[in-house]
Formats: sequence, C-alpha cells, structure tokens
Amino acid sequence: MPVSFKTGKLLQMLLTSIGGGKRVICALATPKQDDLEFIREFLEDRKLKPVIDKSFPLGNAAEAHRHVEAGNMKGFVVLTV
Repeated sequence: MPVSFKTGKLLQMLLTSIGGGKRVICALATPKQDDLEFIREFLEDRKLKPVIDKSFPLGNAAEAHRHVEAGNMKGFVVLTV
C-alpha cells in the first residue's frame, strides 16, 4: 500500500510529541473493496481524473522527493517501477 507524507510533517510530529505545539497525525486506512469499485467506476466514466505533475523512475526517488519538498507540484508525483 503506497504511503505519502512530507518529511517535514514527520519531523513536526516527532518534535511536538516532545515539546508541544501544533499536532500532526499520520494515519493509514485499509481500502475497502466497495470504495475501490466506486473509485474505479468514476475513473472509467472520466468523472474523476488524477492530475500527474511529474513521473520519475524509481532510481530517481531522491530527485522526486526534492521536487515534492520544493512545493511546486501541480498534481501527483509518480514513481515508476
């Protein structure tokens, strides 16, 4: 299951657990089959269109991460295998 969050948010989560401040919570959810079917139908009917900002080969994951951290994305960043 893919997981996505910014390193800065993880660091903030760790620091606030020690010193207080704005809380950040990272959570994972197990996808439900009915929900996945619903999304699939939307994608097939073109009612939902994912916006891909840029694709990177898996070997360039560090470059992809820098692109995300720079904050100038206009959609999803994809790592291809």
